Amino acid sequence: MTGFISSQVRYPADLYAALKERAYQERRSVNSLVVEAVRKLLGADEKGPGA
Repeated sequence: MTGFISSQVRYPADLYAALKERAYQERRSVNSLVVEAVRKLLGADEKGPGA
């Protein structure tokens, strides 16, 4: 990835709890789960720019 932008997000409490649980189960960060989900939503190829 060529650069990063810091951002803040307000999650509904139930969504964040689910993200935290999934992140714990997969031994990943919440941020990595969110970035992956957004890439999939936007149809970005994971081997393309920013991967």
